[in-house]
Amino acid sequence: MTDISYNPIFPVVVGMAINPNRSESEISQILSMNYEDLSDQGFPHTTRVRNILNELPEIKSFIDEALEDYRKKVLGSRSGLRITTSWATKHINTTQFQYRHAHPNSIVSGTYYVKTALDSEPITFFNPSPAQYFVHWDQDKELTDRNPFTSTTIKFPCLDGLLLLYPSWIRSEEHTSELQSLRHLVCRLLLEKK
Repeated sequence: MTDISYNPIFPVVVGMAINPNRSESEISQILSMNYEDLSDQGFPHTTRVRNILNELPEIKSFIDEALEDYRKKVLGSRSGLRITTSWATKHINTTQFQYRHAHPNSIVSGTYYVKTALDSEPITFFNPSPAQYFVHWDQDKELTDRNPFTSTTIKFPCLDGLLLLYPSWIRSEEHTSELQSLRHLVCRLLLEKK
């Protein structure tokens, strides 16, 4: 048999880090904040508070440190990044759902899971390869789902204290059909050059 090596080219890099110093006081602070009701905007029983990281110095410090590492190792840039927008979303007594979307007005996006339910569905990222628009052939779903070269989606679990950093142009979504008092509490952020 011919020895063939397979090399991913132009990979999409998602940074993952677990906050080792989660502050119970900041978690309690986030849970007790006054959230904006978004039910009239098509998000039933979902609430949001904006620019949340301004009030959470310990979480912000963890995210800033991770961003600095991502900037150097992934972006290969000397230009600093700054958080332009941050918000928290709380899913209460409803399904958690984020439509498939991207953030075209920034460079890097981030998702930080403050508090999650044990059965929270993972966040799903969609393969940005243009190959999906060309000729298709019969594929075995079981083989393609586990294959980084052919899978159309990659899922990351929702874990307390998990930070994900990823290019803002990649599309993602989250959803589940389960109901729970607090599906999860997420901080999201958009970044641009300083």
